[in-house]
Amino acid sequence: MKLEKETKLLKSEVWKCCNMSAITFTGCLSNEELEKLQSNTNKNIKLTLEVEEPILDKKEKEYLSGVIRPFRDRIRYITKNAYIMSGDKREFISICTFNGVTPLPYFKAGTMYTNMELNKEYTLEDLDL
Repeated sequence: MKLEKETKLLKSEVWKCCNMSAITFTGCLSNEELEKLQSNTNKNIKLTLEVEEPILDKKEKEYLSGVIRPFRDRIRYITKNAYIMSGDKREFISICTFNGVTPLPYFKAGTMYTNMELNKEYTLEDLDL
């Protein structure tokens, strides 16, 4: 999941950001543009930054890694699904293999796997598993 942020930065902040590996610029600056930035310290610079956010947090990743370990080579995809149980919305993770689907226990909607979209098929590579 990529988030786009639009921000205004001073020239000194641009140089700091250029050295951070987690942030990529959607548009690269040429040497000429960098020289203009260096000579003009009073103007604000408007940049669009893309920040890559992991889909699973550390605990979710550890749990799913442990669950899939015995049959990870047979997994086609993993999805997050929703279900209404007695008027209460619940969600669950389904692991789809070449032999069928294995649902994991229900959890309260919006409490776990929040960066996963409902009914989207995620490969192990997508989830960094």
